[in-house]
Amino acid sequence: MMQNSRCLIIGMLISGGVSACSLVAPVVTITPLGAERTYPATPDSVSIPLYTVSTPECPYAEIAVITTTAPGARDAKLVAVLRQKARALGADAIIGYTQKIEDTVNGTAIHFRSAECTK
Repeated sequence: MMQNSRCLIIGMLISGGVSACSLVAPVVTITPLGAERTYPATPDSVSIPLYTVSTPECPYAEIAVITTTAPGARDAKLVAVLRQKARALGADAIIGYTQKIEDTVNGTAIHFRSAECTK
């Protein structure tokens, strides 16, 4: 009985350690681009599209390059953080979006110069 309890405790400690590793907060690097303009934050209800190869046809201003890294994180979590940071900067979209092998996603947050482009 004592042997089984030890195994259970050791197993819980090991699984707890693995879980703790997956809870590492992403490291976010924001590199401002061009003139340091500020824009009002984009509401959570507004979709932030990701452009990988193409770019929007509407004129836009590049706000900042955002890089998000977290060891062992799923891409979906990193993309959510990327979009959250872009929203905070007032971005309407992210261009040049890439996923890297080392648990990293990045892209350039942009703000459309015309409100017509966000519709």
